[in-house]
Amino acid sequence: MIREPMPAWSKGRVTLLGDACHPTLPFLGQGGVMAIEDGYVLAACLDKYFTAPKLALARYEAIRRERTAMVVRKASENKASAFAPALADKERVAEEVAREWQQVRLRERMEWLYNYDATAIAV
Repeated sequence: MIREPMPAWSKGRVTLLGDACHPTLPFLGQGGVMAIEDGYVLAACLDKYFTAPKLALARYEAIRRERTAMVVRKASENKASAFAPALADKERVAEEVAREWQQVRLRERMEWLYNYDATAIAV
């Protein structure tokens, strides 16, 4: 269910994407999104480096590695807070929700996630 990032996603002319290479817990709701972003970037890399598939796959991994690792890490962190012992204290939970889920605070925390544009990445 949880594993460290793979050292490589590709071997020869075969590569992995989505949960096959960076499985994520459901605590950010981004597993499917990561696969869609991977697919877009992979297609763009294969299009640009059509005559050099190994280069295309290497570029795809280089572009996606940091983003996917961060999503996996943050989802794991969210799991820890979702199942924290403090959740038994309903008043504390209510205070935390009121504080952390305000629109401004939510934007600050999630901007890195939701403002990412896989279509704007230079391959």
